[in-house]
This record gives sequence, C-alpha cells and structure tokens, in this order.
Amino acid sequence: MDRSKIISHISTIPIPNLGQLSSKNLVSNLYVSMSSEKSLGIFLDNVPDDPESPNFENIQFFPKGRYSLKILPSGEERLLSDCVRVEIKDTADPKIVSSIIELLIEECKQPYSFSDLLLAIEKFRELFKMPNNKLTDEELKGLWGELWFLKELIFRCESREEFEQCLDSWKGSDVAKRDFRLPKTKHIFEIKTTEKRTREHEISSADQLCLKPDEEGGYLVSIGVKREEGGASITIAKLTEIICERMNDTLLQKKLVNLLQERKWNKSNRQDISLILSTGIPMNLYLFEVIPSILPLPDGITDATWVVNLSDANRVSDRDKETIFKKALSDF
Repeated sequence: MDRSKIISHISTIPIPNLGQLSSKNLVSNLYVSMSSEKSLGIFLDNVPDDPESPNFENIQFFPKGRYSLKILPSGEERLLSDCVRVEIKDTADPKIVSSIIELLIEECKQPYSFSDLLLAIEKFRELFKMPNNKLTDEELKGLWGELWFLKELIFRCESREEFEQCLDSWKGSDVAKRDFRLPKTKHIFEIKTTEKRTREHEISSADQLCLKPDEEGGYLVSIGVKREEGGASITIAKLTEIICERMNDTLLQKKLVNLLQERKWNKSNRQDISLILSTGIPMNLYLFEVIPSILPLPDGITDATWVVNLSDANRVSDRDKETIFKKALSDF
C-alpha cells in the first residue's frame, strides 16, 4: 500500500465526538486513527510485546491497553486487547503519518508488533534528519522524461545485450552534456520535458546540440507532460517498475537502481512526481540541425544557454522515428 492510498483512507475518517477516537483498519492489525482534536495517529491491536516507549517531542505514546470498538454503520461493538497507540501531536500532516505507515508495511511482516512500529518511526526520523539531497521539482520532471524515453528504448529491445546497452547509454550525470549516447551506433538523444502548452525548451549548453565526428546522428526528444494524481498518471517509481519487469533480469534491475541513485533518486527518499503525456504535445523527435541555434558562439564566449520553441512542422515523422530507433539499436 503506497502513501497516496494511505492518504486517501485518512481523508475518509470522520471527526469523532469529544473524548473518542475514529479509526480505519488498513491491513491486518494496523489502523490509522483520528482524535476529537483532529490529531492523527497509528493504532495496533493484539501486539505481543511492550517495549519501553521513547520520549519524542511531537509524538505521544499511549500505554498498552484495551479499547472498545464500534463498527459503523452497523453499530456492532468489539473489544480489542493488547492495543498500542501513537499520536502525532496537534493537527498532523497526513503525509507524516502515511509515510510512517508506508515504512511499517514495507519493512515489517504482518501482524505488526509495537517494536515494528517503533522501528518505522525511528527510520522516518532518520530520513527526516538526513542532509537535504532532494531533487527539485524541475529535476524530478526531467528525470521522469528521461525514464520515459528509456522505457521507449527498452520496449524495442529484443535481447539482454540490448537491454544492457540501453542502460549503458544513459549518460545523464552532472558531467555528461547529453542524456543518451548509444555506445555502438553513436546515436545521441537529448531529452527535454515541459509542462507548457508549447514545445518551449532551454538548451543548457552549446555542447548539447553538437555532434562529434564519430557520432552518427543527434536528436532532441521533446516530451510534453501534465500533472495528474491517480488515473492514467505514472510516477518515477512506476516507470522504474515497468522497465524492470520488461528486462526481467536481477542484475540489470540492480543496474537501473544504481543509475537512479547516481541521480539522487531512490524509492526510500519518498520523492516522486506523477505525470501523464500531454495529448497536445506528446513525445516528438527533432534533428539537431532543425533546432534554432545561436551557434557558432562569438569569439571569447565558451558556452551559452538559450530558449527554443519547436514547431511540429519540423518534427521527425512517426515512421521515420521508428526507423531512427531501429538504427540506434541495430548494431547491438
């Protein structure tokens, strides 16, 4: 169960009467609760252990005990034994509670113990205290676009060797100027992702659109996206899962995870973005030579950035796009 689903469950919990709790069973013996003061908490029943509770400033631990539960709408009453409850003080951000619950579900086995819950809370606190290595919103969007393009390549591969060569082609590090350089066929793909209504992109370096003598062809890949939660939207985590399922190879899957970590992203960071392809400006390819340019640079200027607005009239046709992909993968 991911965080978005947990937050959705939290939104359905009614505010209880004074001195009471409302709760919703998520899975097994795990509940999310709300107090009459609108404070959110995590509730476990039938726990076998009773470790000493830590003393945290904003988290309150209640003693192990029994609770009477009234099931709505039937009104049936049920007695729960050996229960523990943790409450985030004041009006809690549902993202905090849902993140702790997500960690608990990911790291521990059902039914959950009090020690499991303490472990999840401590892990959340450690993540919260980590140095700020978060990706910006623009960086997440760019990473999503690169993964989408990698998916397009991977689904056109026919062998393990081709899968690995596609992973090796992903050069999107702080040092590399271009995003993808197919190692054998020397095809270059620079990925640009935009939420705008037009294909407006920033060229961040003169080197991005320059081919070296041994390189076969260069293409700017323009991807239009829209933000959307749920439905047909796809996250970075989901794109990773789709690519891993297609490759169906443990070593290659680990290689992809390592590539993402090099780009400061991993699933445990709780950073993601939910996007769909824009119907108005889906993925198009453009030859480097049709991109508006300020090259060559004047004497004394070593590099530059500029903004381009691309026209669909200059895009590579769908048939030619498939031919380009086939050529890029052909010598694998």
